[in-house]
Amino acid sequence: LARLVLRAEFRDRTEEDIERALQAVNRKRKREVMREAGEEEKLDEIRDEKSKPRSSTLFKGENAPKSSKKGRKRKGRKGFDWSKHRLRNVFLKVAYLGEKYHGFVTQDDVDGPTIEDELMRALQLTCLIESRRNCGYSRCGRTDKGVNALGNVVSLHIRTKLSKCIGIIPKDHDMKEEEMEVRPEILDSDLEELDYPSILNKVLPADIRILGWAPAPISMSARFSCHARVYKYYIYRDNMNIEAMRKACSYLRGLHDFRNFCKIDHINVSRFERSIDIVNISECSTSLPTKLQIEETKEDRSDDADAFCEVTISGNAFLWHQVRMTIALLLMVGQNKEEPEMLKDLLDIKRWPRKPQYKMASDIPLVLYDCLYRNISFIFNRTTQIQALSDFHWAWRAHAIKAKMCSVFTSHTHSAESHKMNGSGGSGSISTDTCVKASTEEIPAGSTKEMSKVLKIVSLRGEQMERSKGRPNKHVPLVERGRDKSYKEKLEMLHGKKLLRQQSQAEQSLRFREFNKNRELERNSKKFIPPKNVYVNVGRRRR
Repeated sequence: LARLVLRAEFRDRTEEDIERALQAVNRKRKREVMREAGEEEKLDEIRDEKSKPRSSTLFKGENAPKSSKKGRKRKGRKGFDWSKHRLRNVFLKVAYLGEKYHGFVTQDDVDGPTIEDELMRALQLTCLIESRRNCGYSRCGRTDKGVNALGNVVSLHIRTKLSKCIGIIPKDHDMKEEEMEVRPEILDSDLEELDYPSILNKVLPADIRILGWAPAPISMSARFSCHARVYKYYIYRDNMNIEAMRKACSYLRGLHDFRNFCKIDHINVSRFERSIDIVNISECSTSLPTKLQIEETKEDRSDDADAFCEVTISGNAFLWHQVRMTIALLLMVGQNKEEPEMLKDLLDIKRWPRKPQYKMASDIPLVLYDCLYRNISFIFNRTTQIQALSDFHWAWRAHAIKAKMCSVFTSHTHSAESHKMNGSGGSGSISTDTCVKASTEEIPAGSTKEMSKVLKIVSLRGEQMERSKGRPNKHVPLVERGRDKSYKEKLEMLHGKKLLRQQSQAEQSLRFREFNKNRELERNSKKFIPPKNVYVNVGRRRR
């Protein structure tokens, strides 16, 4: 149809001109379809073909004029030739602020970005790995949404410019066994290697930084070769009973069954015994800093309710939400809501086969502080360390200005309220003796009884990172709370669901077979009557 329309429009043209016009119409339609489908790469190829010089249709042969502008071919980006490069097993130490990310691990059912997404994008953008499938990727810590890390470690097969080094991937089995030994020391050749942290930090977001790298043998992985993972959690001092918390920590050390201290994953985990080496609580020497402090000052702030305490937990491996659940129980003990022996009782599975229901601690103060390995030495570049310090300094400044704003609001609101209660008008000054902090648990009484009542109402607040609305909820002891289903009950429920699913599938297949059987019987019982418009051609007999 298009050919007939063009032939009617261009009667004086030849068949070749009509053919060229038809091709132009087809190309235009193809571009419109591609735009709707979002195939931009194919559109670029069409534009490249369009930019090529074409001979004129009016002049042909030797008399055709030569074009003054030579057609320049658009050079496309050449693919990276991985056959010319070697790979080696490398450990990368990653530090990040997890506030903006949906955890560390890539998740298909989550729309937001993760740390692993950004890391893989940077590795492929810098041509350090070809793809995630064939890079031997492994991670040490699987942090949740909002959790930070200072020393998380990943291992992968990464591009190298050296031909002989530790952890190089053999090509056609040309490596000797002596070169694949475990060598804890750093060789001189490793110092001439590509500067992986500086390469990746140029394309990573400002809140994700590679601090260092380490050469590792092929047999080692970041997950299974780690012998200790160190977590740190920061809490407010808040008149906590630190001695009771330390007594409770003493019951957690060693090998125990921690199914009452985690969220049970009954599908993937069957053993809940874990060994915790270190659990201690130390009082930090500083509260909220007024300036960036590289080294902590030695000041006694044990009476300051806004001072911090540092909880350190170290072990070989941890269960799902084990650290945050443990911190929640320690906070109950520190606030004198539970006895330290309660944690010892929860470790007795015969006495407590079902976990009591309680909320886990906030994810904001949790930090994966370090991952420890044997026979692994990390290489740190001074320039990279200074750049990472500068990036985290700017992150600190962004949060420090918010803290200063809240401090100004607090002081101004309290000064106006104390003026009102004291009956003084105007904007006069107030002595520092009558000024109190609204963030402390115990607020001293003001100059009048009415002032003290108001300050008691203002002092009501939540536990640590959660603000309570109105009056704080009354604490219900763990013994009186409802309990989750035990591990055996969850397994029985899982097996029951599987049996029900199998039974429903069997019933459905049985009904389908009966339906087909009844349909065949109905077809066979009825006589076949051909339709009237069907004619049967009978072959003629040969004479």
